Amino acid sequence: DRWAAALAATVLALVCALGLKASARLWSALTVIKLVPLVVLAALVLVHPAPTVDVPALTRDSDWLRASLTATFVFQGFEVVPLLAGQARHPARSMPIAILGSLLGATVLYLILQHGAVAALPDLQGEAEPLVATASAHGSPGIARLVRIGTSVSALGIAFGMTTTTPRYLAALAAGTRLAAERRGMPLRALGLTWLLVVGLIFGLGELGELLALSSLAVVLQFAVVALSLVQLARTRAHGLSPRDAWPALPTLLVALALLSAATGREWLIAGALLVAGIGFRVGYGRWRRSRRALPTERPM
Repeated sequence: DRWAAALAATVLALVCALGLKASARLWSALTVIKLVPLVVLAALVLVHPAPTVDVPALTRDSDWLRASLTATFVFQGFEVVPLLAGQARHPARSMPIAILGSLLGATVLYLILQHGAVAALPDLQGEAEPLVATASAHGSPGIARLVRIGTSVSALGIAFGMTTTTPRYLAALAAGTRLAAERRGMPLRALGLTWLLVVGLIFGLGELGELLALSSLAVVLQFAVVALSLVQLARTRAHGLSPRDAWPALPTLLVALALLSAATGREWLIAGALLVAGIGFRVGYGRWRRSRRALPTERPM
């Protein structure tokens, strides 16, 4: 329901407006609540394997790239860690641990869960609640109920995490302006603009499921831009980098291009429109600020 989604987005934005500390506490609580059922299910898969079922053979028309683009959504999260580096006490030490730890932990957890689902469910693609069905197939209705609660909280946690971190992209683009001004560690104006964009997408898209694909598309584009930035920084030897430090950019760009080729024309149209709107906003806002500075100031008589 679009109105329910818009209401949820509004509530999350209001919580974020309370400040970064309050947001961090809620985000941590949601993370624990959603991880516990998944870890319990992973342990169940390893300790009590379900009877293996025959897995249907892949057909030639299986769209691996489209499936990979969709699956990118699952692995999102580690890339937003640096956005909060300015609020960390020891970012040089904690950021690498947080980024690599979250990525490695998610990879191991999802591999176990995927193995358990594929091994236990003959019609995995037709399951409305695959993790819940996996828990039931492994012989634990109680854990199945726990997983159902966890998956609901997980969706809320993902949405809240995006609500907390996405405004910082806008704040970075508008550095030195009122849009980037923070209060209690949160750029409130950027948060408000993000909320408007989210609500607009909720009511403007044909299907809410398109938000997932658009989110994956945006993240892959972000990876590509970061890879190109690494090449430029390494070429100019900025921040102590050397040209040889640019080697991760090539595989990143190749994977990004492969995934981006799976996006539909409609998704590219929406993403392009948002990108053009963002550039237009940036240019227009910059011109407005320069014109304001150029105005003569009146001196009191």
